[in-house]
Amino acid sequence: MSESQTRPQEVNAGSDATDLRASTERQAAASLLDQSDSLRAAAITDLKQAQCTRQPALGEVPVMKAGKATSGCDYEDLNKVAKETGVLNVPNLWKTASDSTARIVLHARKGAEEGVTQGTGVAIGKVGDQCVVATARHVVESTPSKQILNSAVEMNDGNFYKYDVKILDKLSDRAVITVKTGAKTDELCHPVKAGESVMTSGNGLIVGYPGGTNSKHLSMARVEAVKDAAAYTDEAKGQGKEIFTEAHTKKGNSGSPMFDTAGNLRALVTRGPRDNRPEDDVTVLAPVTAQDQRLWMEEVRKAK
Repeated sequence: MSESQTRPQEVNAGSDATDLRASTERQAAASLLDQSDSLRAAAITDLKQAQCTRQPALGEVPVMKAGKATSGCDYEDLNKVAKETGVLNVPNLWKTASDSTARIVLHARKGAEEGVTQGTGVAIGKVGDQCVVATARHVVESTPSKQILNSAVEMNDGNFYKYDVKILDKLSDRAVITVKTGAKTDELCHPVKAGESVMTSGNGLIVGYPGGTNSKHLSMARVEAVKDAAAYTDEAKGQGKEIFTEAHTKKGNSGSPMFDTAGNLRALVTRGPRDNRPEDDVTVLAPVTAQDQRLWMEEVRKAK
């Protein structure tokens, strides 16, 4: 077993850490390992981590549809989705998304409670033996109200890898991490390309890990509007943008990529609605452009 594979490593508490903190972090690492192992069971699990009674047939994938409730165990054939939506290359888009998308598993403390949560990320580049992944800032950021005790990224080989947070965007709910994939970087890391502009209309496809499921889920999306948004942090200058879509996502989808029908990365899932629309009817995303991707990669390379 290599240092970076399979088991998320214990957090380094630093030379000035107390014995209590070190003990807590060891417990968090053990808990994360136990629960993440159960999440990656061979059979597909529902949004609450229970094994789905029916498993998908050949050609079927887990799907979520806008306006329709789901337990996480609904499947559809990709060719059927293509016919229903008119997006004829859905099978190719699913492959692109599946190859590039990873699950971020975290053991966190909120107040007096601790537990394992998850988010989603998408590969946007490689730097040496590391895979560069974009996700939502709130997934990987420790805050006064949420302390991340341990975390790791599950890649497509089913193993867990350590990562470092490289960029926390001040303007939007976006972040960039580098996953320590080592000698398996070329095998596991399949970066996508972002579109040149902010997507303002049209159909898209979101792929990620909703709820507590161990499997990628597909949600077709239709862009409804692009709106100005307040900066994510007080120290940021300027105004952000948010893409509003008709799409069904859940917690765990945070950081999930949205692709356009040509297979370009266009945005990352950040939140659900704040109005009176149901959470399974609308998804809000932070745009990602080719310029963002270039700037992020330059920053990561300089910091290496």
